[in-house]
Amino acid sequence: MADRRRSTFTCLRVDRSTNTFQQRATGISPNCGILSASMHGKPSFFVAGTMQGSHAGVSVVDQSYRGEIRRIISQFYSPSKILCPLDILTERFGSRRTGVLARYQEATSLPVLERTRYDHSMMEVADAFTELVIHASKVDVVVAYVPEHEASMGTAMEIWSAYVAGRIIIGISPMMQNLALVSTCTILVRTLPDFEGLLSGGWLDHALGLRL
Repeated sequence: MADRRRSTFTCLRVDRSTNTFQQRATGISPNCGILSASMHGKPSFFVAGTMQGSHAGVSVVDQSYRGEIRRIISQFYSPSKILCPLDILTERFGSRRTGVLARYQEATSLPVLERTRYDHSMMEVADAFTELVIHASKVDVVVAYVPEHEASMGTAMEIWSAYVAGRIIIGISPMMQNLALVSTCTILVRTLPDFEGLLSGGWLDHALGLRL
């Protein structure tokens, strides 16, 4: 386990006893935790985050944040199972990816889409997405990256799936007033360095109930 250092960052947490929101700039403390779970071994993670966002067609936003999140997690929780939707989709479609995306883009250009009329390619893409949402409900921790001004309905569904399942959700976003994030995230931090400080300070260890 890497050396823990205290770090100051801004977090937003939900006080479940009073149903109020509290924002604080403070050193990492066990008091900032919400959930507690008995764990054996390393926790599992799911990296949720904006892919398509509000972009038209099949273009995606910069995905480099996924590698940075994986690096940070691995620094403190290695080896751990880290599920990344981009990796899962790449493995699933492989060399068929270009053709599947082309057919998807063509099909979604129609004026009306009816699920019962999807062809095999459309249904395969739709099923792949719903499986990702289910994956988010089965890990110990979901790390959700939501950059400013990038709506992400997929990330919202992954967060909701994890929330309903009672998982720990770490949100990384400057949108601290976003009601969906405030209502479902166990803890919210603004930036990737803040996320790193959160782990280095031991917040997640406490939230998971780990005994180091």
